[in-house]
Amino acid sequence: MILYHSEFITLCETGNLYDAADKLFISESNLMKHMRNLEDAVEHKIFQKCSNHVELTEYGTMYLSFAYRYKMLDKELIEKTKELDSRNLSVVKIAVSRSMNCDHIVNMLADHFADRYPDYSISPGEFSRTVNLHSTFEMGYELSFAIGSSPTDIYYNTYQWSKDRLVAILPIGHPLANEKRISLSQLSSDKFILFPEGSFLNYYCTSLCEKAGFKPMVDFTIHGTRNLVELVDAGLGVSLTTASDILTIKKHNVSMVEIDPTPIVYLNLYYRKDVPLSKPAKAFLDYAIDIHEHHNEDIPYQGPEGEVGNIYF
Repeated sequence: MILYHSEFITLCETGNLYDAADKLFISESNLMKHMRNLEDAVEHKIFQKCSNHVELTEYGTMYLSFAYRYKMLDKELIEKTKELDSRNLSVVKIAVSRSMNCDHIVNMLADHFADRYPDYSISPGEFSRTVNLHSTFEMGYELSFAIGSSPTDIYYNTYQWSKDRLVAILPIGHPLANEKRISLSQLSSDKFILFPEGSFLNYYCTSLCEKAGFKPMVDFTIHGTRNLVELVDAGLGVSLTTASDILTIKKHNVSMVEIDPTPIVYLNLYYRKDVPLSKPAKAFLDYAIDIHEHHNEDIPYQGPEGEVGNIYF
């Protein structure tokens, strides 16, 4: 019947039997047979004329509008079927944030996951800080390691992997560089160097400053933590970032000062609430949670500077 709907539309659009049969690569007699079968199926005469010139009956005109809808539904069905097939393939697509050792976490998990599930493979995508969580899912990733200000999210399912804190990054010669703890309001007159607008850390740092009673004067935005540290070292401003990202840089000539109250940053494993995970993605999620909860002390990782240390569980 779906085939006949499409043929019926083609016949109506071409306006004659010969051109329609030619376009459909079938004989005129077969096309006429299909149209008779269609009339039998709808139990009404839909053609007034069907030869060199096509004329529809009142029922035919009504049926044509529904035929277009059937065609659209058929197209949607095909697309949804392909989408489901894609979700059930063997590849697990994981988005990876460039913060809190995400890349090392995923690399470690991927190696051991491959041993346990040799038929599945991991396809990680490492994104800049300007790519937000929603965008990663729009790009087809089923799981996303990303940072946030809470271990939960109203839009996504989350599994809290680890947590860190924001610290103030100051030049060595800054008046507050030797303090153990400072409040953000003490930096209200300083120029700031932040990660780019649109990133979580830019939004979070700005929000914290505004909550402390001032809007930060942002002179520079920068993508990489190492570049950020270099600008702070050069005396071009102060910054806020996660402690773990600073600690991965072996050599830096800046001061890391705790903030009071401590701003917590969570590393979460996110997945959508409205779309079920594929079998490979669900297997990876269950595996990652099992590793996190039962084997976190057994699995070291090769750290960013080549040293072996415990991963941030």
